[in-house]
Amino acid sequence: MRVPRHRPLRAKRIIAALSSDRKLSILEELAQSPRSPTELSKKAKTSLAAMSTQLKELEEAGLIRVLERKRIEKGRPSKFYSLADDEVTIEIALKLYSRVPKEKEIADMVMEYAEKKLESNGLSPSPSVSDIAETLGKDERLAMVILNSFREKRGDVLSLISSKVEERINEIKEGGANEASITDLTEELNLDRYWAVMALAELEKAGTVEMSGGKVRFL
Repeated sequence: MRVPRHRPLRAKRIIAALSSDRKLSILEELAQSPRSPTELSKKAKTSLAAMSTQLKELEEAGLIRVLERKRIEKGRPSKFYSLADDEVTIEIALKLYSRVPKEKEIADMVMEYAEKKLESNGLSPSPSVSDIAETLGKDERLAMVILNSFREKRGDVLSLISSKVEERINEIKEGGANEASITDLTEELNLDRYWAVMALAELEKAGTVEMSGGKVRFL
């Protein structure tokens, strides 16, 4: 696995993980063969909840991945983890690495960018570095970091958009209508159709709406 210089947050996650004796022990176990969280927690003599947290952080760092899910005796299928790669090469641009904000600050910038674009000329599913830089008033190196975080946090952005779509649907329902066209909702909320359909799909899963033939029926 190679971590390019424009991914300082990923580099920081990896370095933090490799600085932890507990996480190194987990990596040592996974280097031998795939393991389930239960197996790893028993080996480390720690709680399953604590092990799950360690595995989540290793997965976010890109060091491990879910290999498969299979049932162990009785109960639900369990995840099995393996190393994502045998080797990691990290490129660090010291100037960028040393001044990149904390992950929480970058996450806030992602949501700030999404909010601003939704309020103005719409949010693209694939924003550019230059647009992020211009919208937030940041230099392009930092904008690249924000873009990478945007890609990782699409779920958070989608949740924001889904809430706006749901608000509009409630307004329409209050007016007495029980359906609307996807096109109308897209235009009224100034959304890219991709985001509108994805948000409606989330609301459909939640049992709020039902989509059919370009129409959205409110439930």
